Amino acid sequence: MASELFEDIWPTSAPILEPIFPDEGTYPVAAYPLVGLSATGRKDQRELRTLILENTYLRITVCPDLGGRIVGLFDRRSQTEFITGDLTATEGGSRGAHVPFGITFGATPELGLDLGPVQVLSHFAASEEMPAGVTLGGLWPGTSLRFWYRIELPAEEASFTIQICTYSLENGVTTCPGLRWYGADRVDLYSVAQGQNRLVFQHPTSPIEVGEDGWVSAVDSFELSRRTLESWQATVTPTTVARGRIGYGDAGVISLTDDRIQIQVVRPLENAKVVLFTRSGQSLESRMNLHPESIWEIASSDLPEAIVEVALVDASGEVLARTDAHLAGKLKWNRTLSPAGALSETDTRDPAWRHLAFADLAETALADGDFVSAASYFERSLRFNAEDPLAWWGQAFAERLANETDNDAPLPNAHYLNPVEPLLRAEAFLRSDQGQAAEKNPLLSPLAETPEALIEVAATLLKLSRLDQLARFADEGLRHLNLPMLRYLLAYALLEDSRMGAEAAQHVQLAAKAGFAPPFPHREIEFVALRRLVERFPDDPLLPRYARLRA
Repeated sequence: MASELFEDIWPTSAPILEPIFPDEGTYPVAAYPLVGLSATGRKDQRELRTLILENTYLRITVCPDLGGRIVGLFDRRSQTEFITGDLTATEGGSRGAHVPFGITFGATPELGLDLGPVQVLSHFAASEEMPAGVTLGGLWPGTSLRFWYRIELPAEEASFTIQICTYSLENGVTTCPGLRWYGADRVDLYSVAQGQNRLVFQHPTSPIEVGEDGWVSAVDSFELSRRTLESWQATVTPTTVARGRIGYGDAGVISLTDDRIQIQVVRPLENAKVVLFTRSGQSLESRMNLHPESIWEIASSDLPEAIVEVALVDASGEVLARTDAHLAGKLKWNRTLSPAGALSETDTRDPAWRHLAFADLAETALADGDFVSAASYFERSLRFNAEDPLAWWGQAFAERLANETDNDAPLPNAHYLNPVEPLLRAEAFLRSDQGQAAEKNPLLSPLAETPEALIEVAATLLKLSRLDQLARFADEGLRHLNLPMLRYLLAYALLEDSRMGAEAAQHVQLAAKAGFAPPFPHREIEFVALRRLVERFPDDPLLPRYARLRA
């Protein structure tokens, strides 16, 4: 069976959470700029959208409406569901309430984005031998961090891979990418257990560590340097082998207990060899064919003496898994943070920062309207750091404004590095026909599902002084959602033109009618805009309420 991906609806009883706004007395300060939450104890029937990855052995159900968490992990071999319980809200978490259910992903254990929709992109299998997958993620409000992850299910394996990526436009954002399996009653190095069911994690270069609260990570927390993309990947193997000393590898999992040995492989192995090492130093070997559909086991009473180690070897002699793997500690990323301020032409001669210097020069050229130089600077930045998705976006953006559209590389490269980057969807819209259709443009519909993405695009275009691009984008964005902060950014931009004051006033009035609502401001450019608007429209009742949030 090929690896398949399809959409479905999950009818469920979901907890009702009451919002707490940041100027209310019970607001949890750690939540800002997100809306705080309070558990009511009540529930309501909801239909949540899901994406399902499925092959011969596993079915993975992902819910984009709940932060992209895994809400179902079904082992078709043993008819075992690894995600148990129901959606129940409890006090805790950075927002005041959370829903401890399923497998959640984050840039830190306290990300706070697991109760709302995230950006999502499907990856259908190109052939029967290729994996299907899904990429989910978005912005981390209050920081300059982008966070996304990809779940990929191979065609004929009883395991799947996850890749978690973080990227920051500023220095010093502390991150610790990982995941949490809620409800686990036991955690060990490399594995998390819930009853007899176990998830075994394998990292290609360093061991996975499992915290006491079920947080799974391969790295210590670290500070990202600006315009730096970091990622880690792990293979996850669901298994129902007995608790004991666990051995693992690409091919499967070994369990060694006092009374038996069990091996569960993730793909068929022909002519494999199981090697048992006895207490006296001897080894026992047996050739056999192993299949994922069943667990091979042997009782200790059937063996001549006690077994201390077990290894699984393929037909060529390569060790696929063993119980005595000696691994180093967690991976430590000691990054030297880049200079916080904008770099200059002189800094382009420094090998450590030349990629940043060229990117800063490119943004300055964009703000000055020198699009040819901006495209050239971005291209030179990418020579020294090709894993900068926003540099690829910047090159494509500058080349379009310079009417140099024959370079097909930048946008595909940016999509490859971050498929859910909101600026890429905005660029697709800005490259479309200039006329406004009667219907909302579907290119921006996914951004409207996560309103923070609309604000991020508008703020970026405003910082780059591309007011014409901002006006077109914001006009279409407001057709999807009437966001006060989007109107305020547009109004501020319109005030740059003395002839547009009346239109700016109209947007301020429409924002007041929309009322006090998220997304709440947290970027410097947002507060610059709010201060300017408060000065220009001192009688507006809503502007001071937003402006005071800075305090």
